[in-house]
Amino acid sequence: MTVNPPRLPPDIVSMILENLPDFAALFSAVQTCRNFYSAFQNYSRQILKAIFLNQCRSVEKYSWGKVFRELVFIVCKDFVARDAARFILETAWEWFLQMEQEEVLIPIAVGLAHSYVLNERIDDAIDLLENICGGACPFRWSMSIHSKGTWRHYKEVQRRKDMTLYPALHRLANLYAEKGCDNGSIPRILHSRRLEYEELPTVLIEETRITYSTDSKTFSSEDTLVDGIIGYEYYRAGKQSRWSDFPLVVRACQLPHPVAFGATFLESKTRLELLTMRRLCSAPQIGFARPRRHPEYDKRM
Repeated sequence: MTVNPPRLPPDIVSMILENLPDFAALFSAVQTCRNFYSAFQNYSRQILKAIFLNQCRSVEKYSWGKVFRELVFIVCKDFVARDAARFILETAWEWFLQMEQEEVLIPIAVGLAHSYVLNERIDDAIDLLENICGGACPFRWSMSIHSKGTWRHYKEVQRRKDMTLYPALHRLANLYAEKGCDNGSIPRILHSRRLEYEELPTVLIEETRITYSTDSKTFSSEDTLVDGIIGYEYYRAGKQSRWSDFPLVVRACQLPHPVAFGATFLESKTRLELLTMRRLCSAPQIGFARPRRHPEYDKRM
């Protein structure tokens, strides 16, 4: 006689999913178990946030490669609803904001906006990018926290917001054009920053370490996107944490990578909204550049 396993209450199943090690394990669980899938549908934000914050607690301040890849996974896999993915991006922004590295999330945000477009939700994509470019809550910027005239303020001069937002502005301008909206001053900003951005050397983010190269061609390829971020004063090589005062830029390689989700137990996969998306980051890259410092900054050093 076949004995069916007991059906656990949804809140208990949710607690089990919240303690999975990463999003890949969650992805496997909801694909293969009907109970897990049902619980995830009902408690998706709660489960995703718990797993993500557990990941954040397990990494050092300047060794966030694993966390970055988790965010890429969320954006690229369609088993997560787009609004839930945005919720995790907002949660991640608050965490990176505390480390003053929130600009690292710009490529993730651009990828999420692109997935909105693929779902024919252009207005939601525009809303996301406008909020980020405008610094609307929760997408605040640590570079604006420090008062003018302080030592910290002059150090933050290196983190130029127009360069930081280059990829987001680039995507936003394209979306405005698709809808026939006025781009304002965005094209002028993009034109003035593109060459400056593309000439930056590169650094490769790996899962557990961050390495760099002064040769801009080391990690580049023909399909390198003009997507990225700018930050400052850190890189990680092996087990040695080192510091640099140079700004840095993350880039992402454009590689076709369909990742449609389908659960094996579903009678009709059309019940799920299929999403095909380019892999956002196969090999995320960072580049360094030495900017001109504010004269008052050198005096205070």
